Amino acid sequence: MRVILNIASLKYPLTGIGHYTQALLSGLHEDERIAEVLCFAGSKLVRLSDATSLLSPSVARRQKTDGLRRFVRGLPGAYQLRSRMGNVFFHRACRRLVGKALYHETNFILRPFDGISLTTVHDLSPMHYPRYHPPERVRYLENELPKTLARATHIITDSQFVRGELISLLGVAAERITAIPLGVGSQYRPRGAEETRKILDFYHLRHGQYLLAVATLEPRKNLPGLITAYTRLPVFLRKRFPLVLVGGRGWKSFKLEETISCLEVKGEIRRLGYLPAEHLPCVYSGAGAFAFPSFYEGFGLPPLEAMASGVPVLTAGNTALVEVVGDAGILVEAKDNDAILVGLERLLMDEEFRRTARQKGIEQSSRFTWKHCVEQTVSTYYNVSG
Repeated sequence: MRVILNIASLKYPLTGIGHYTQALLSGLHEDERIAEVLCFAGSKLVRLSDATSLLSPSVARRQKTDGLRRFVRGLPGAYQLRSRMGNVFFHRACRRLVGKALYHETNFILRPFDGISLTTVHDLSPMHYPRYHPPERVRYLENELPKTLARATHIITDSQFVRGELISLLGVAAERITAIPLGVGSQYRPRGAEETRKILDFYHLRHGQYLLAVATLEPRKNLPGLITAYTRLPVFLRKRFPLVLVGGRGWKSFKLEETISCLEVKGEIRRLGYLPAEHLPCVYSGAGAFAFPSFYEGFGLPPLEAMASGVPVLTAGNTALVEVVGDAGILVEAKDNDAILVGLERLLMDEEFRRTARQKGIEQSSRFTWKHCVEQTVSTYYNVSG
């Protein structure tokens, strides 16, 4: 079987969909049932072996182009124009492969393709929380997602929660949707202080002595709620466990960054930004605890990675996060800052819970592997193609 994969999500900084696409690429390459993987990169189709160089710009190039990219994306109609141009390039590159390859879109909206096509719908956040997304993105998804759901040969979701939403809210037939949970990489595992020392020293962190949050700085992640609850903790707890924020800038992050800057001056919050992939596992396993009270998630990779790293977790008891965390962590109401405060106090002070949560988290996370995700995805390819 030949597979076409759109790899547009593999761009700096890599987010959840990018990690998913990356894991699929690696897994499909190793799966004996897949004869060839063809990657649509920007404007052309390339073999998997040639794709890496196109998607790994130097740090210097990123720094030079990031400002221009943000400016262009902010122009009226830029979202739709970029999509239309991409559709033209995709159609030209892939039209000869109709009937010879299966097309899998890993990022919601299908490109024009007359053959077998699958899409992965990661969440319906723009539908539930349009104010948490750029208006142009919301309009684009409102217009294009129904067309994609109608055209797709089959649909994949990251969780049973999103599958249920597609059925109940958008009327998609249940037999057209397969829920395939994401996985956690083997690099996320428990580590002792000696193993994390080099990386933590670089960031001036102490093993087991900080509360970690990993999330893009954007409204949906509810970082203001987390920060509000955190600042109400007893002073001794805040001194023992400074809040460390990891993640790149997102949409509408200006006010949040102002709040963070004020608390950084007091030494209660550390903002590390987007971390290199080789540093993140040690920052996870060096944390004393992890907090992720997001308003909405179609899956939730950060709490899964934290559990795999042997770190006790607090997260929101809503959406797909319940499937990911199960009974291994503290589940709170995301909109209730008092509940987040009480949960943080237990997360940081209840030593018996912390010991139990570490073990339960490791066991829970072991149920989610990228190998299983890829195997189920390939099986779905074959079921759909007959």
